[in-house]
Amino acid sequence: MKLTGTFLLNLNLMLIRKNGTKYKVYDEGRKTLASFDTKDQAIAWTTKPSTIDFTQAFNLFNKNIQDQVNNGIIKKHTGQRYQEIVSCHIEPLIFNVPINTYKYSDFLNNYLKKLSMAVSRTTMQPLSAKTYKDIIAVFRMVIKYIRDLDYDIGDCAKILDYRTKVPASKKNKTKDEFYTTINDAKLLIQSETNLKYKTLYCLALVSGARTNELLAACYDDFQNNTWTIQNTLDNDNVFEPGSVKTIAGFRTVDVTVEVTTLIKSLKLLNLSNNRLFNISKSQVKYHTQKLAKSIGIAWQGGLSPFRKLSSSLVFDSNILSEKEFRQRYGWEDLKTFRKYYQRQTRNNARVDGIFNKLTN
Repeated sequence: MKLTGTFLLNLNLMLIRKNGTKYKVYDEGRKTLASFDTKDQAIAWTTKPSTIDFTQAFNLFNKNIQDQVNNGIIKKHTGQRYQEIVSCHIEPLIFNVPINTYKYSDFLNNYLKKLSMAVSRTTMQPLSAKTYKDIIAVFRMVIKYIRDLDYDIGDCAKILDYRTKVPASKKNKTKDEFYTTINDAKLLIQSETNLKYKTLYCLALVSGARTNELLAACYDDFQNNTWTIQNTLDNDNVFEPGSVKTIAGFRTVDVTVEVTTLIKSLKLLNLSNNRLFNISKSQVKYHTQKLAKSIGIAWQGGLSPFRKLSSSLVFDSNILSEKEFRQRYGWEDLKTFRKYYQRQTRNNARVDGIFNKLTN
């Protein structure tokens, strides 16, 4: 670069000139290309390479995600999930080449083939269809972020328009159905001798709340046999006041007098802490499965069977309208319930039973 009058000329025939408080970059036809607060920023922009390799791209993306977490734009566990996907399921399967030299055909015939055979780092089982789609979505996020930084992404631009096609092997993979009965739930509660866990199980069944919401419950949240759900735990069991999974997660649900009584009894033993259950999700899961095994009942996970059972019982009762049902369980629609939570609680339910009542 050499200084020419009030302009700074580089090899690409770009000019930098101070305009008011800004330093603007112009092309040789005096078209404004970019504007910066300092001359150094402008110079750096004109001298940056036209593209970067994938390792540099992943580092920039991860740093941006961390900045968003630090600034409260996204949740910590969300940011960690994005970074985990990059480090486990994208970067290891991609050759470190300049992004603008990576061919779309390599993405289709190489990367997607490897991804379809990849396994979970925790379970060592094949990736689920949901995880497969999540990974491709994050891959798109990386490419879009690098493009928005004005780097040349070449053929990778086609990846942004790729419509995810889940492999047939993942589409046909069905998750083993697991049904928790009301009798199993009752037996578990009745067999629990620890007041803290007994209160937790009763609240879980009556409210059908999410595990993170239950473990973040505070005594101040309960008034007049109602519970205002407004707190959660992150993936590291860190208490997050005034935060829930979704906007619909902020809600008030009614609880039974029996549950309220248990909460009052628990508070007498726990006067120094405003939280009901200062325990981690892993502790709850271990304790619950150990208890279930000791009394001879099948139990999958920790508190999630209570939410599935609770929501299914209320849905099948037809007591609430669809809107009231969604509000109670913190769902914006019924897709999640029908796909992952709904369990038939009426034995041998038949449609003709409805018409028998009308005809008899």
